[in-house]
Amino acid sequence: MDKNALTKVWTVVTLGASYLTINAFLQTQGWHFVLPGPNFDKAERYSATIYGIMLSAPLWLASLALTCVHANRHGSVWIVSRLPVPFGLDINYADRVGRAYIWISSLLVWFLPILLNLQLIAKFFHGTAYRLSDCMPIGVGLQGHLQTWKDFTGSFRRNFVYAICESGRVQTGSGERLRDGIDYFPGLTPTVLLAFVVLVFVALLSTLAVLLWPNADDSC
Repeated sequence: MDKNALTKVWTVVTLGASYLTINAFLQTQGWHFVLPGPNFDKAERYSATIYGIMLSAPLWLASLALTCVHANRHGSVWIVSRLPVPFGLDINYADRVGRAYIWISSLLVWFLPILLNLQLIAKFFHGTAYRLSDCMPIGVGLQGHLQTWKDFTGSFRRNFVYAICESGRVQTGSGERLRDGIDYFPGLTPTVLLAFVVLVFVALLSTLAVLLWPNADDSC
């Protein structure tokens, strides 16, 4: 894949990941504003974190891998020339405006959106899940309701499924039920989400090493 094609693929993947992460972040804040197109406006603030991390993390890993490939192919000592250029524009690296475009665009569509994953995982662990059978609330995470290996493996069965949602229970004519939420599996859900976030930030550190120290190519 030549340089132009590589930067175009990187742009599509990175913008897709940024879009999903930013929209999930906006939803978790409870703001009545989201970017146009597919979004998480049907999800509540806490369940939006699950969608945001699960959908964007694979794209972020792909984006960071492509960044490594680009950096390894362009072994200049200038960091700015090792960064992919959004939209594959022909940039003069000796020009101040060109360098500013690369730095600012990389910051806005790549680095800062990745950091929003920290906010998403923090928001998730401050949520509450409710057991489907009796609407019993539990804290989201691995403590308090999972003490043994049997608890962990048993939590994957349907009768142990919880729903993570913002406002919990609601009274109906036939009794009490849960508000709409997303299925939450104690043990599985927090483990998978945390693993995705850790993988993204390990890949980010590896990519930064390649960008800052050209001899660190093998770290990708």
